[in-house]
Amino acid sequence: MSAAVYLLVGALVLAAAQAVGGGVTNCAWNEYDLSPLAAAGDVTGTDNLYQYTINVCGVVSEANCHARNGSMCQYDLNAPPAYKHELSDWVDGSGVWAECNDAVNCPKGGVTVSFANGDVCSPQLGARRVAYVIACAPDQTTFSTFQIISSVCNYTVLIQHQSGCGGPPRPPPVNCAGAGFDLTPLYGVDLTSNSALYQWRLSVCGSVATEVDCAAHNGSMCQYAEASPNVYRHVISKWDESASFSACSDPVLCPSGGANVSFANGDECMPGTPRTLNLIVACSDAVSTPRGAYNVTAIGPCAYQAVMSDPVGCPPPPPAPVTNCQYLDYDFSPLANSDLKSFTEPYNYRTCAH
Repeated sequence: MSAAVYLLVGALVLAAAQAVGGGVTNCAWNEYDLSPLAAAGDVTGTDNLYQYTINVCGVVSEANCHARNGSMCQYDLNAPPAYKHELSDWVDGSGVWAECNDAVNCPKGGVTVSFANGDVCSPQLGARRVAYVIACAPDQTTFSTFQIISSVCNYTVLIQHQSGCGGPPRPPPVNCAGAGFDLTPLYGVDLTSNSALYQWRLSVCGSVATEVDCAAHNGSMCQYAEASPNVYRHVISKWDESASFSACSDPVLCPSGGANVSFANGDECMPGTPRTLNLIVACSDAVSTPRGAYNVTAIGPCAYQAVMSDPVGCPPPPPAPVTNCQYLDYDFSPLANSDLKSFTEPYNYRTCAH
Protein backbone atom coordinates (compact mmCIF):
# COMPACT_ATOMS: atom_id res chain seq x y z
CA MET A 1 0.00 0.00 0.00
CA SER A 2 1.39 3.38 -0.89
CA ALA A 3 1.91 5.87 1.90
CA ALA A 4 -0.79 8.47 2.45
CA VAL A 5 0.19 11.86 3.75
CA TYR A 6 -2.27 13.61 5.99
CA LEU A 7 -1.94 17.11 7.36
CA LEU A 8 -3.00 17.08 10.97
CA VAL A 9 -3.84 20.50 12.29
CA GLY A 10 -3.38 19.93 16.00
CA ALA A 11 -5.42 21.44 18.74
CA LEU A 12 -3.29 22.09 21.80
CA VAL A 13 -4.85 20.56 24.89
CA LEU A 14 -3.83 22.25 28.11
CA ALA A 15 -6.12 20.30 30.38
CA ALA A 16 -5.42 19.74 34.02
CA ALA A 17 -5.20 16.07 33.21
CA GLN A 18 -1.76 16.78 31.73
CA ALA A 19 -0.36 16.62 35.24
CA VAL A 20 -1.26 12.93 35.47
CA GLY A 21 0.33 12.13 32.13
CA GLY A 22 3.19 10.21 33.71
CA GLY A 23 5.89 12.90 33.63
CA VAL A 24 8.62 13.60 31.10
CA THR A 25 10.98 10.69 30.41
CA ASN A 26 13.68 9.77 27.89
CA CYS A 27 13.38 13.23 26.39
CA ALA A 28 16.98 14.07 25.48
CA TRP A 29 19.75 12.56 23.42
CA ASN A 30 23.14 14.02 22.51
CA GLU A 31 22.54 17.74 21.89
CA TYR A 32 18.79 17.29 21.35
CA ASP A 33 16.30 18.14 24.11
CA LEU A 34 12.61 17.64 23.33
CA SER A 35 11.30 18.97 26.64
CA PRO A 36 9.82 22.07 24.88
CA LEU A 37 7.62 19.65 22.93
CA ALA A 38 6.79 17.75 26.12
CA ALA A 39 5.67 20.98 27.75
CA ALA A 40 2.85 21.22 25.20
CA GLY A 41 1.15 18.19 26.73
CA ASP A 42 -1.52 16.52 24.61
CA VAL A 43 -1.74 17.63 20.98
CA THR A 44 -4.67 16.30 18.94
CA GLY A 45 -5.59 16.36 15.28
CA THR A 46 -7.62 14.60 12.63
CA ASP A 47 -7.06 13.34 9.11
CA ASN A 48 -10.83 13.04 8.52
CA LEU A 49 -10.47 9.27 8.91
CA TYR A 50 -9.20 9.10 12.48
CA GLN A 51 -8.27 11.38 15.33
CA TYR A 52 -4.79 11.12 16.83
CA THR A 53 -3.50 12.41 20.15
CA ILE A 54 0.23 12.55 20.91
CA ASN A 55 2.20 13.51 24.00
CA VAL A 56 5.92 13.79 23.25
CA CYS A 57 8.06 12.24 26.01
CA GLY A 58 4.98 11.53 28.09
CA VAL A 59 1.59 9.84 28.34
CA VAL A 60 -1.67 11.01 26.75
CA SER A 61 -4.15 12.08 29.43
CA GLU A 62 -7.25 10.42 27.89
CA ALA A 63 -8.17 7.53 30.19
CA ASN A 64 -7.85 4.60 27.78
CA CYS A 65 -4.57 5.80 26.30
CA HIS A 66 -3.24 6.78 29.71
CA ALA A 67 -3.96 3.32 31.13
CA ARG A 68 -1.67 1.87 28.45
CA ASN A 69 1.09 4.51 28.89
CA GLY A 70 0.37 5.58 25.32
CA SER A 71 2.31 8.53 23.91
CA MET A 72 0.26 8.31 20.69
CA CYS A 73 -3.23 6.88 20.35
CA GLN A 74 -5.77 6.60 17.55
CA TYR A 75 -9.50 7.35 17.86
CA ASP A 76 -12.53 7.30 15.60
CA LEU A 77 -14.42 10.46 14.67
CA ASN A 78 -17.51 9.89 16.77
CA ALA A 79 -18.60 12.49 19.31
CA PRO A 80 -16.90 11.96 21.66
CA PRO A 81 -14.12 10.16 19.77
CA ALA A 82 -13.87 6.49 20.74
CA TYR A 83 -10.50 4.97 21.55
CA LYS A 84 -9.15 2.48 18.99
CA HIS A 85 -5.43 1.76 19.39
CA GLU A 86 -2.24 2.64 21.22
CA LEU A 87 0.42 3.40 18.62
CA SER A 88 3.48 4.07 20.82
CA ASP A 89 4.67 4.04 24.42
CA TRP A 90 7.43 6.60 25.04
CA VAL A 91 7.99 6.02 28.74
CA ASP A 92 9.13 2.39 28.51
CA GLY A 93 12.54 3.63 27.31
CA SER A 94 12.64 1.58 24.09
CA GLY A 95 12.83 4.57 21.75
CA VAL A 96 15.68 4.45 19.26
CA TRP A 97 17.23 7.88 18.64
CA ALA A 98 19.08 8.88 15.49
CA GLU A 99 20.09 11.93 13.49
CA CYS A 100 17.61 12.82 10.74
CA ASN A 101 19.56 13.00 7.50
CA ASP A 102 16.51 12.94 5.22
CA ALA A 103 16.90 15.89 2.85
CA VAL A 104 13.14 16.04 2.26
CA ASN A 105 11.80 15.85 5.81
CA CYS A 106 14.83 17.39 7.55
CA PRO A 107 16.49 19.81 5.10
CA LYS A 108 18.15 21.65 8.03
CA GLY A 109 18.80 18.53 10.07
CA GLY A 110 16.84 17.04 12.94
CA VAL A 111 16.37 14.00 15.11
CA THR A 112 14.17 10.90 14.99
CA VAL A 113 12.82 8.73 17.80
CA SER A 114 11.39 5.38 16.71
CA PHE A 115 9.18 2.94 18.61
CA ALA A 116 7.87 -0.55 17.84
CA ASN A 117 5.70 -1.07 20.92
CA GLY A 118 2.13 -0.16 19.96
CA ASP A 119 -0.86 -2.49 19.91
CA VAL A 120 -0.40 -5.63 17.83
CA CYS A 121 -1.44 -4.93 14.26
CA SER A 122 -1.51 -8.55 13.11
CA PRO A 123 0.28 -11.79 14.00
CA GLN A 124 2.36 -11.46 10.86
CA LEU A 125 3.23 -7.75 11.13
CA GLY A 126 3.57 -7.49 14.91
CA ALA A 127 3.29 -4.25 16.87
CA ARG A 128 2.27 -0.92 15.44
CA ARG A 129 5.33 1.29 14.91
CA VAL A 130 5.80 5.06 15.17
CA ALA A 131 8.73 7.25 14.12
CA TYR A 132 8.71 10.80 15.49
CA VAL A 133 10.70 13.07 13.16
CA ILE A 134 11.55 16.46 14.67
CA ALA A 135 12.92 18.62 11.89
CA CYS A 136 15.02 21.69 12.65
CA ALA A 137 12.92 24.84 12.31
CA PRO A 138 14.82 27.65 14.08
CA ASP A 139 11.87 30.08 14.15
CA GLN A 140 9.24 27.58 15.28
CA THR A 141 8.92 27.90 19.06
CA THR A 142 5.41 26.49 19.56
CA PHE A 143 4.04 23.02 18.97
CA SER A 144 0.45 22.68 17.79
CA THR A 145 0.72 21.19 14.29
CA PHE A 146 2.13 17.97 12.94
CA GLN A 147 1.91 15.81 9.84
CA ILE A 148 1.56 12.06 9.67
CA ILE A 149 2.68 9.63 6.97
CA SER A 150 0.85 6.33 7.44
CA SER A 151 1.04 2.91 5.86
CA VAL A 152 0.08 -0.52 7.15
CA CYS A 153 0.97 -0.62 10.88
CA ASN A 154 3.51 2.21 10.45
CA TYR A 155 3.12 5.88 11.33
CA THR A 156 5.63 8.70 10.85
CA VAL A 157 4.91 11.88 12.81
CA LEU A 158 6.55 14.97 11.28
CA ILE A 159 7.11 17.92 13.63
CA GLN A 160 8.74 21.23 12.74
CA HIS A 161 10.34 22.80 15.81
CA GLN A 162 13.53 24.50 16.96
CA SER A 163 14.21 21.63 19.37
CA GLY A 164 15.10 19.61 16.26
CA CYS A 165 18.07 21.94 15.72
CA GLY A 166 19.87 20.66 18.81
CA GLY A 167 22.23 22.62 20.98
CA PRO A 168 25.96 23.26 20.76
CA PRO A 169 28.16 20.16 20.40
CA ARG A 170 29.33 18.61 23.62
CA PRO A 171 32.97 18.99 24.61
CA PRO A 172 35.15 15.88 24.38
CA PRO A 173 34.86 13.31 27.21
CA VAL A 174 36.86 13.86 30.40
CA ASN A 175 38.83 11.20 32.31
CA CYS A 176 36.78 8.40 30.75
CA ALA A 177 39.11 5.44 31.29
CA GLY A 178 40.91 3.83 34.21
CA ALA A 179 41.71 0.52 35.90
CA GLY A 180 41.54 -1.17 32.50
CA PHE A 181 38.01 0.11 31.72
CA ASP A 182 36.99 2.58 29.01
CA LEU A 183 33.50 4.13 29.42
CA THR A 184 33.69 6.29 26.27
CA PRO A 185 30.85 4.36 24.52
CA LEU A 186 28.48 5.66 27.23
CA TYR A 187 29.50 9.29 26.66
CA GLY A 188 27.32 11.87 24.95
CA VAL A 189 23.81 11.14 26.26
CA ASP A 190 22.03 12.54 29.31
CA LEU A 191 20.51 9.52 31.05
CA THR A 192 17.43 9.88 33.24
CA SER A 193 16.24 7.61 36.04
CA ASN A 194 13.35 7.78 38.49
CA SER A 195 13.18 6.61 42.09
CA ALA A 196 10.37 6.88 44.61
CA LEU A 197 11.17 10.48 45.57
CA TYR A 198 13.53 11.88 42.95
CA GLN A 199 14.49 12.01 39.31
CA TRP A 200 18.17 11.84 38.32
CA ARG A 201 20.17 12.90 35.28
CA LEU A 202 23.56 11.41 34.55
CA SER A 203 26.15 12.17 31.89
CA VAL A 204 28.99 9.65 31.82
CA CYS A 205 32.43 11.24 31.25
CA GLY A 206 31.01 14.76 31.00
CA SER A 207 28.42 17.24 32.21
CA VAL A 208 24.66 17.16 31.77
CA ALA A 209 23.83 19.31 28.75
CA THR A 210 20.04 19.13 28.46
CA GLU A 211 18.98 20.77 31.72
CA VAL A 212 20.09 24.33 32.41
CA ASP A 213 20.60 24.21 36.20
CA CYS A 214 22.72 21.06 36.16
CA ALA A 215 24.67 22.32 33.14
CA ALA A 216 25.35 25.66 34.87
CA HIS A 217 26.93 23.80 37.80
CA ASN A 218 28.93 21.39 35.56
CA GLY A 219 27.12 18.47 37.14
CA SER A 220 27.62 14.99 35.75
CA MET A 221 24.80 13.77 37.97
CA CYS A 222 22.00 15.90 39.38
CA GLN A 223 19.00 15.27 41.58
CA TYR A 224 15.49 16.62 40.96
CA ALA A 225 12.28 16.62 42.96
CA GLU A 226 9.56 14.54 41.32
CA ALA A 227 7.17 17.26 40.22
CA SER A 228 5.72 18.48 36.95
CA PRO A 229 8.10 19.70 35.65
CA ASN A 230 10.91 18.19 37.71
CA VAL A 231 12.58 20.72 40.01
CA TYR A 232 16.38 20.90 40.23
CA ARG A 233 17.80 20.21 43.71
CA HIS A 234 21.49 19.28 43.87
CA VAL A 235 24.66 18.33 42.02
CA ILE A 236 25.63 14.84 43.16
CA SER A 237 28.89 14.64 41.20
CA LYS A 238 31.11 16.45 38.72
CA TRP A 239 33.07 14.36 36.23
CA ASP A 240 36.59 15.78 36.32
CA GLU A 241 40.13 14.54 36.85
CA SER A 242 39.25 13.53 40.41
CA ALA A 243 37.05 10.66 39.20
CA SER A 244 38.59 7.52 40.72
CA PHE A 245 38.38 4.24 38.78
CA SER A 246 38.59 0.79 40.37
CA ALA A 247 37.30 -2.72 39.75
CA CYS A 248 33.93 -3.66 41.26
CA SER A 249 34.33 -6.76 43.43
CA ASP A 250 30.82 -6.86 44.91
CA PRO A 251 29.50 -10.37 44.09
CA VAL A 252 25.89 -9.18 44.14
CA LEU A 253 26.19 -6.02 42.06
CA CYS A 254 29.01 -7.29 39.83
CA PRO A 255 28.86 -11.09 39.67
CA SER A 256 30.93 -11.04 36.46
CA GLY A 257 33.07 -8.08 37.44
CA GLY A 258 32.62 -4.42 36.63
CA ALA A 259 33.92 -0.89 36.87
CA ASN A 260 33.48 1.44 39.83
CA VAL A 261 33.95 5.20 39.49
CA SER A 262 33.92 7.22 42.71
CA PHE A 263 33.26 10.93 43.20
CA ALA A 264 33.41 13.14 46.30
CA ASN A 265 32.71 16.55 44.76
CA GLY A 266 28.94 17.06 44.85
CA ASP A 267 27.08 19.91 46.53
CA GLU A 268 27.72 20.29 50.22
CA CYS A 269 25.32 18.09 52.20
CA MET A 270 26.36 18.97 55.73
CA PRO A 271 28.97 21.55 56.70
CA GLY A 272 32.24 20.38 55.22
CA THR A 273 30.70 17.19 53.75
CA PRO A 274 30.13 16.95 50.00
CA ARG A 275 27.66 14.60 48.39
CA THR A 276 29.40 11.50 47.02
CA LEU A 277 28.62 9.05 44.25
CA ASN A 278 29.72 5.54 43.33
CA LEU A 279 28.90 4.76 39.71
CA ILE A 280 29.00 1.01 39.10
CA VAL A 281 28.99 -0.39 35.58
CA ALA A 282 28.50 -4.13 35.95
CA CYS A 283 29.74 -6.47 33.24
CA SER A 284 26.99 -7.59 30.88
CA ASP A 285 27.06 -9.33 27.51
CA ALA A 286 24.02 -7.35 26.35
CA VAL A 287 23.38 -3.62 25.95
CA SER A 288 20.37 -2.41 27.93
CA THR A 289 17.41 -0.65 26.32
CA PRO A 290 17.94 2.24 26.47
CA ARG A 291 21.68 1.94 26.80
CA GLY A 292 22.87 3.22 30.16
CA ALA A 293 19.65 2.50 32.08
CA TYR A 294 20.47 2.72 35.79
CA ASN A 295 19.05 2.75 39.31
CA VAL A 296 20.03 5.08 42.14
CA THR A 297 20.00 4.29 45.85
CA ALA A 298 21.17 6.17 48.95
CA ILE A 299 23.90 4.12 50.62
CA GLY A 300 24.53 6.46 53.55
CA PRO A 301 24.24 10.08 54.65
CA CYS A 302 25.04 12.25 51.62
CA ALA A 303 26.17 9.14 49.69
CA TYR A 304 24.58 7.70 46.56
CA GLN A 305 25.14 4.71 44.32
CA ALA A 306 24.13 4.41 40.65
CA VAL A 307 24.23 0.95 39.08
CA MET A 308 23.98 0.02 35.41
CA SER A 309 25.00 -2.98 33.29
CA ASP A 310 26.93 -2.74 30.04
CA PRO A 311 29.66 -4.54 28.07
CA VAL A 312 32.09 -1.69 28.83
CA GLY A 313 32.03 -2.89 32.45
CA CYS A 314 33.54 -6.25 31.54
CA PRO A 315 37.08 -6.67 32.85
CA PRO A 316 39.84 -6.48 30.25
CA PRO A 317 41.21 -9.85 29.11
CA PRO A 318 44.40 -11.02 30.79
CA PRO A 319 47.59 -10.25 28.88
CA ALA A 320 48.84 -12.93 26.50
CA PRO A 321 51.82 -14.92 27.73
CA VAL A 322 55.17 -13.42 26.82
CA THR A 323 57.42 -15.82 24.89
CA ASN A 324 60.78 -15.63 23.15
CA CYS A 325 61.27 -12.02 24.18
CA GLN A 326 65.03 -11.95 24.66
CA TYR A 327 67.91 -12.20 22.27
CA LEU A 328 71.49 -12.06 23.53
CA ASP A 329 71.58 -8.97 25.73
CA TYR A 330 68.36 -7.52 24.33
CA ASP A 331 65.04 -7.72 26.19
CA PHE A 332 61.87 -6.80 24.25
CA SER A 333 59.41 -7.58 27.06
CA PRO A 334 58.56 -3.87 27.65
CA LEU A 335 56.96 -3.94 24.18
CA ALA A 336 54.93 -7.06 24.90
CA ASN A 337 51.11 -6.92 24.81
CA SER A 338 51.08 -3.65 22.86
CA ASP A 339 49.73 -3.54 19.31
CA LEU A 340 52.26 -1.80 17.06
CA LYS A 341 51.11 -0.30 13.76
CA SER A 342 53.27 -0.49 10.66
CA PHE A 343 54.15 2.80 8.98
CA THR A 344 54.42 1.23 5.53
CA GLU A 345 51.95 -1.68 5.47
CA PRO A 346 48.34 -1.95 6.74
CA TYR A 347 49.26 -4.45 9.43
CA ASN A 348 49.36 -4.49 13.23
CA TYR A 349 52.14 -6.27 15.07
CA ARG A 350 52.41 -7.59 18.62
CA THR A 351 55.86 -8.25 20.05
CA CYS A 352 56.52 -11.43 22.04
CA ALA A 353 52.80 -12.38 22.03
CA HIS A 354 49.74 -12.78 19.83
